[in-house]
Amino acid sequence: MKIGKMIFYTGLVSMVVSSCSRNRKQQIENPVVQEWELITTLVVRAAETANPQRAHYFVYKVLNGTGGNHNEFQADKVKLKASTEYDIDIRVLDESDGPAKDVTPEIVTERNVHLFYYSSLPAAGSGSIATSHYDTDEHGQPFGRTCKWNTGSAGTGTMVIELIHGPRNKMATERAKIAGSTDVEATFDVELQ
Repeated sequence: MKIGKMIFYTGLVSMVVSSCSRNRKQQIENPVVQEWELITTLVVRAAETANPQRAHYFVYKVLNGTGGNHNEFQADKVKLKASTEYDIDIRVLDESDGPAKDVTPEIVTERNVHLFYYSSLPAAGSGSIATSHYDTDEHGQPFGRTCKWNTGSAGTGTMVIELIHGPRNKMATERAKIAGSTDVEATFDVELQ
Protein backbone atom coordinates (compact mmCIF):
# COMPACT_ATOMS: atom_id res chain seq x y z
CA MET A 1 0.00 0.00 0.00
CA LYS A 2 2.82 2.42 0.91
CA ILE A 3 4.62 1.69 -2.38
CA GLY A 4 1.41 2.42 -4.32
CA LYS A 5 0.97 5.78 -2.59
CA MET A 6 4.63 6.64 -3.18
CA ILE A 7 4.31 5.90 -6.91
CA PHE A 8 1.11 7.98 -7.07
CA TYR A 9 2.69 11.00 -5.34
CA THR A 10 5.88 10.73 -7.43
CA GLY A 11 3.77 10.71 -10.60
CA LEU A 12 1.72 13.69 -9.37
CA VAL A 13 4.84 15.75 -8.56
CA SER A 14 6.29 14.84 -11.97
CA MET A 15 3.13 16.07 -13.74
CA VAL A 16 3.10 19.37 -11.81
CA VAL A 17 6.79 20.04 -12.56
CA SER A 18 6.27 19.18 -16.24
CA SER A 19 3.19 21.42 -16.41
CA CYS A 20 5.04 24.35 -14.79
CA SER A 21 7.91 23.89 -17.23
CA ARG A 22 5.52 24.00 -20.22
CA ASN A 23 3.72 27.06 -18.79
CA ARG A 24 7.04 28.89 -18.32
CA LYS A 25 8.07 28.10 -21.91
CA GLN A 26 4.67 29.36 -23.14
CA GLN A 27 5.11 32.62 -21.16
CA ILE A 28 8.55 33.21 -22.68
CA GLU A 29 7.42 32.51 -26.24
CA ASN A 30 4.01 34.24 -25.92
CA PRO A 31 4.10 36.73 -23.05
CA VAL A 32 0.73 37.67 -21.61
CA VAL A 33 -0.19 41.28 -21.00
CA GLN A 34 -0.33 41.62 -17.24
CA GLU A 35 -2.12 44.95 -17.04
CA TRP A 36 -4.90 46.19 -19.32
CA GLU A 37 -4.39 49.73 -20.59
CA LEU A 38 -7.16 52.04 -21.71
CA ILE A 39 -6.50 53.23 -25.25
CA THR A 40 -8.32 56.38 -26.33
CA THR A 41 -6.15 57.75 -29.12
CA LEU A 42 -4.19 56.67 -32.18
CA VAL A 43 -1.86 59.27 -33.74
CA VAL A 44 -0.53 58.62 -37.25
CA ARG A 45 2.56 60.53 -38.36
CA ALA A 46 3.03 60.45 -42.13
CA ALA A 47 6.29 61.99 -43.40
CA GLU A 48 7.12 62.14 -47.09
CA THR A 49 10.02 59.75 -47.65
CA ALA A 50 11.64 62.10 -50.16
CA ASN A 51 11.06 65.16 -47.98
CA PRO A 52 10.91 64.02 -44.29
CA GLN A 53 10.36 67.50 -42.82
CA ARG A 54 6.94 67.48 -44.53
CA ALA A 55 5.06 65.51 -41.89
CA HIS A 56 1.30 65.25 -41.43
CA TYR A 57 -0.49 64.09 -38.28
CA PHE A 58 -3.86 62.35 -38.19
CA VAL A 59 -5.73 61.58 -34.96
CA TYR A 60 -8.38 59.02 -34.14
CA LYS A 61 -9.79 59.54 -30.63
CA VAL A 62 -12.62 58.12 -28.52
CA LEU A 63 -12.32 59.71 -25.07
CA ASN A 64 -14.01 56.89 -23.16
CA GLY A 65 -11.77 54.33 -24.89
CA THR A 66 -11.84 52.69 -28.26
CA GLY A 67 -14.65 50.17 -28.27
CA GLY A 68 -16.71 52.41 -25.95
CA ASN A 69 -19.59 54.62 -27.05
CA HIS A 70 -18.58 57.34 -29.46
CA ASN A 71 -20.05 60.39 -27.70
CA GLU A 72 -16.72 62.23 -27.76
CA PHE A 73 -15.22 61.11 -31.04
CA GLN A 74 -12.62 62.50 -33.45
CA ALA A 75 -11.37 60.99 -36.71
CA ASP A 76 -9.25 63.26 -38.89
CA LYS A 77 -9.37 62.90 -42.65
CA VAL A 78 -6.12 61.53 -44.08
CA LYS A 79 -5.21 64.09 -46.75
CA LEU A 80 -2.04 63.16 -48.63
CA LYS A 81 -0.43 63.57 -52.03
CA ALA A 82 -1.32 61.02 -54.65
CA SER A 83 1.42 58.69 -55.96
CA THR A 84 3.77 59.46 -53.05
CA GLU A 85 5.67 57.34 -50.52
CA TYR A 86 5.32 58.13 -46.80
CA ASP A 87 7.11 56.88 -43.68
CA ILE A 88 4.48 56.03 -41.07
CA ASP A 89 4.88 56.07 -37.29
CA ILE A 90 1.98 55.21 -34.96
CA ARG A 91 1.61 56.44 -31.36
CA VAL A 92 -0.99 55.01 -28.97
CA LEU A 93 -2.25 57.15 -26.08
CA ASP A 94 -4.55 57.14 -23.07
CA GLU A 95 -6.05 60.62 -22.75
CA SER A 96 -8.97 59.64 -20.54
CA ASP A 97 -7.80 61.34 -17.35
CA GLY A 98 -5.29 64.15 -16.83
CA PRO A 99 -2.23 64.45 -19.03
CA ALA A 100 -1.94 62.06 -21.96
CA LYS A 101 -0.20 58.79 -21.16
CA ASP A 102 1.86 57.33 -24.01
CA VAL A 103 1.02 53.61 -24.07
CA THR A 104 3.26 53.01 -27.11
CA PRO A 105 6.34 51.84 -25.14
CA GLU A 106 4.28 49.12 -23.44
CA ILE A 107 2.95 47.90 -26.78
CA VAL A 108 6.48 47.92 -28.22
CA THR A 109 7.67 45.87 -25.23
CA GLU A 110 4.86 43.39 -25.99
CA ARG A 111 5.38 43.49 -29.77
CA ASN A 112 5.63 39.69 -29.98
CA VAL A 113 1.91 39.51 -29.13
CA HIS A 114 0.75 42.59 -31.08
CA LEU A 115 0.32 43.49 -34.74
CA PHE A 116 -0.71 46.73 -36.44
CA TYR A 117 -2.90 45.70 -39.38
CA TYR A 118 -3.73 48.10 -42.23
CA SER A 119 -6.66 47.74 -44.60
CA SER A 120 -7.23 50.15 -47.49
CA LEU A 121 -10.53 50.40 -49.33
CA PRO A 122 -10.17 50.40 -52.27
CA ALA A 123 -7.18 48.05 -52.13
CA ALA A 124 -5.66 49.51 -55.31
CA GLY A 125 -6.16 52.41 -57.70
CA SER A 126 -7.48 55.88 -56.96
CA GLY A 127 -7.89 56.66 -53.26
CA SER A 128 -5.94 53.59 -52.15
CA ILE A 129 -2.93 53.25 -49.86
CA ALA A 130 -0.57 50.26 -50.11
CA THR A 131 1.48 49.38 -47.02
CA SER A 132 4.93 47.75 -46.85
CA HIS A 133 8.25 47.60 -44.96
CA TYR A 134 6.84 46.83 -41.51
CA ASP A 135 9.09 46.92 -38.48
CA THR A 136 9.29 43.52 -36.80
CA ASP A 137 9.02 41.80 -33.43
CA GLU A 138 11.79 39.85 -31.70
CA HIS A 139 11.15 36.82 -33.94
CA GLY A 140 11.38 38.73 -37.23
CA GLN A 141 7.59 38.66 -37.67
CA PRO A 142 5.69 41.82 -38.71
CA PHE A 143 4.79 44.29 -35.95
CA GLY A 144 3.83 47.28 -38.12
CA ARG A 145 4.00 50.25 -35.75
CA THR A 146 6.23 51.82 -38.39
CA CYS A 147 5.89 51.10 -42.09
CA LYS A 148 5.67 52.76 -45.51
CA TRP A 149 2.53 53.91 -47.26
CA ASN A 150 2.43 54.30 -51.03
CA THR A 151 -0.56 56.34 -52.09
CA GLY A 152 -2.49 55.55 -55.26
CA SER A 153 -3.80 58.06 -57.77
CA ALA A 154 -6.05 60.96 -56.75
CA GLY A 155 -9.35 59.92 -55.22
CA THR A 156 -11.08 59.01 -51.96
CA GLY A 157 -11.24 55.89 -49.84
CA THR A 158 -10.77 54.67 -46.28
CA MET A 159 -7.88 53.32 -44.23
CA VAL A 160 -8.55 51.07 -41.24
CA ILE A 161 -5.73 50.65 -38.71
CA GLU A 162 -6.23 47.85 -36.24
CA LEU A 163 -4.05 46.93 -33.27
CA ILE A 164 -4.42 43.17 -32.88
CA HIS A 165 -3.59 41.40 -29.63
CA GLY A 166 -2.52 37.75 -29.72
CA PRO A 167 -2.41 37.23 -33.50
CA ARG A 168 -2.05 33.55 -34.43
CA ASN A 169 -0.52 34.17 -37.87
CA LYS A 170 1.23 37.53 -38.36
CA MET A 171 2.24 36.57 -41.90
CA ALA A 172 -1.36 36.16 -43.10
CA THR A 173 -2.74 38.84 -45.42
CA GLU A 174 -6.42 38.36 -44.49
CA ARG A 175 -7.71 39.60 -41.13
CA ALA A 176 -9.67 36.42 -40.39
CA LYS A 177 -6.55 34.28 -40.86
CA ILE A 178 -4.48 36.49 -38.54
CA ALA A 179 -7.02 35.87 -35.73
CA GLY A 180 -6.45 37.43 -32.27
CA SER A 181 -8.53 40.12 -30.57
CA THR A 182 -8.83 43.81 -31.40
CA ASP A 183 -7.31 46.35 -28.99
CA VAL A 184 -8.00 49.32 -31.30
CA GLU A 185 -9.79 49.76 -34.62
CA ALA A 186 -9.52 53.21 -36.19
CA THR A 187 -11.20 54.09 -39.49
CA PHE A 188 -9.94 57.15 -41.36
CA ASP A 189 -11.47 58.71 -44.46
CA VAL A 190 -8.78 59.19 -47.11
CA GLU A 191 -8.43 61.95 -49.68
CA LEU A 192 -5.52 61.80 -52.10
CA GLN A 193 -4.82 64.92 -54.19
